[in-house]
Amino acid sequence: MKRIYLYLLLSCLCHCMFSQYAIIPYPNEVIPGEGEYKIKSNISLSLPARFKSESHIIRQNFKDRFHVNCKDSRNGNIIVSYDKDIAVEGYQMEVGQNSINISASTKSGVFYAFQTMFQLMRLSGDGSYIVPSLKINDKPAFSWRGFMHDDSRQFRGKEFIKQTLDEMAILKMNIFHWHLTDDNGWRVEIKKYPLLTEIGAWRDSTHIKDPATGMSWNSPCFDPNPHGGYYTQDDIKEIVDYATERHITVIPEIEMPAHTQAAIAAYPWLGIIGTEDKVRCSVGKTDAALDITNSKVYEFIFDVLDETMNLFPSKVIHIGGDEVNFDLWKNDEKISKWVEENGYNGFAAAQVDFTNKISQYIEKKGRRMMGWNEILGESVHDYHKEQDSNVKLSGSSVIHFWQGNVSMIRKAVENGYSVVNAHSSYAYLDYENTSLEKCYGFNPIPEGINDEYSKYILGPQCQMWGEWIHFITDATKLMYPRIAAFAEVGWTKQENKSYDRFLNSLEPIKYQWNKKGIVYGNY
Repeated sequence: MKRIYLYLLLSCLCHCMFSQYAIIPYPNEVIPGEGEYKIKSNISLSLPARFKSESHIIRQNFKDRFHVNCKDSRNGNIIVSYDKDIAVEGYQMEVGQNSINISASTKSGVFYAFQTMFQLMRLSGDGSYIVPSLKINDKPAFSWRGFMHDDSRQFRGKEFIKQTLDEMAILKMNIFHWHLTDDNGWRVEIKKYPLLTEIGAWRDSTHIKDPATGMSWNSPCFDPNPHGGYYTQDDIKEIVDYATERHITVIPEIEMPAHTQAAIAAYPWLGIIGTEDKVRCSVGKTDAALDITNSKVYEFIFDVLDETMNLFPSKVIHIGGDEVNFDLWKNDEKISKWVEENGYNGFAAAQVDFTNKISQYIEKKGRRMMGWNEILGESVHDYHKEQDSNVKLSGSSVIHFWQGNVSMIRKAVENGYSVVNAHSSYAYLDYENTSLEKCYGFNPIPEGINDEYSKYILGPQCQMWGEWIHFITDATKLMYPRIAAFAEVGWTKQENKSYDRFLNSLEPIKYQWNKKGIVYGNY
């Protein structure tokens, strides 16, 4: 009973301060009305045939979140209609005292309308729920509203992934980027190459921070317990279906040509080993790379991509492409000779040519390739300066910007590349010192980009890397509430944002996280 009273108090505070409505992400047009609509223990829903597939999850949400029995009816209290003129993912909602009317042109628009309505529902003193009378015209600022989870460094498992997808759906985030392979573990079953999971999914120990000094990257300390795990193809199909029902696209990342030590440990002929020949236990700069001169390596990649694309219907396939240690290639006589014979002006150019071969294969399958911004062939890191590539990257590539001067974004969009902005200073949730306010203030379109090119910026994405995040509660403390800030960055137009309103709107969501046992941080 005390928790109900606390919830009512928090709701009242949110309604009184800065905004009448506690909604994250905040809608782009809200027109207050008079009165309210009351939902008791039962409610009926009218859906046109084209939206019938949404009925199950809507009814499930009513039951699981509010203990309200929702049934389909021709004469419902909540009436959903089709309007072809409403933007993709957008919706209109009008709450009156006798009914709630929702219009959309797509199933995702219907789904998001209900996510807004669920956040508007407030428990009243008689045990019913009330929804304030209002009109909402809403659509997202960006089509890409992403979150990335690193499963390679720390294997989390299905239940954590599903919980994450649930919270993303509530916040209207629509891209789950799944980092499935890296030096420290291979997490997706590939039936043609069983050693990828028999060997590549397991490591002997795990790099940890020095408990005496707090040192991370140069720490000499390791947890001696073996760590591992992977997702079967049936697991992945289950998760993809779960995400699809929540209008979330799952984008797999299969790292290449670097961050591949787990794969090379399983099949040594794939590449060049640095200082370790096992699945890597330490973290940091990559210590292995594929042999890009070997035709068998391309055969392997295409086989892996085929099985991956059969599991993931996403139109975008992420191939990593970051942090190649070019010294490994420079010190290999065969690769150095191959670079010279092909007229490349350096090893960055050789990587771009490799990437283009992968892009062409992915394009033949009706998909687009995505990679971290090193795939452009421009120097990003101080630790291995390379001459900018004399080979141009495939024009269909999606650039995932994370590091380097933001002028790279401007140059990329002016050359017609699509860009997802995941600037590490704002969007890396494993960075503990990035404040909630800084996350909220992120603008995916940097200053100086003309309107004619801003259309190439698909949207923002935040990342949750796992190198030092060993426990789920440590991960959720870093993810929440900052992921909510990024949800609003992706959905709400800059001119409609308010950090004070956002903070107050967080209180009901925090209450729900508490109910679910989700541990969140204080930022």
